[in-house]
Amino acid sequence: LVVQTVTWIIIIFFLELITFLRSTERSKPWNVPLYLVYHSANTYILRWSFIHLIWGTLIFSPILSLLGADIKGRLLFFGRATYDSPYVCFEDKTIIDSSMISGHFGLLDKVILGICEVGGVVHGGCFYMANANPPMNRVSG
Repeated sequence: LVVQTVTWIIIIFFLELITFLRSTERSKPWNVPLYLVYHSANTYILRWSFIHLIWGTLIFSPILSLLGADIKGRLLFFGRATYDSPYVCFEDKTIIDSSMISGHFGLLDKVILGICEVGGVVHGGCFYMANANPPMNRVSG
């Protein structure tokens, strides 16, 4: 159980490293087909690994940091998925419940990357994507 989850985390780490190579300098991936492979792999890793068992624990925040996410304080993540970790920023005292967090959005045949700031309480069914900022009242959903 632990070995499988750690293996999947290592795979997604190296896949992100290659996929987002110098892409923070521009708002699109350097290779769209490779980005689509990364996105599909991330989807299946969330399904096949047991990473959902560590959501909401003290172990999950360092794993997100390892994958490139910017975590500015305490985070409780009980979400469904998080994509494009290098583009995701979690504010202090953030609680995410059954939501998806993504550092991209699609527009016709283009993939646009951007910083996604998430903060406060994010209720179930919400979907934060690139260039999203937390609402002023710090609660969404």
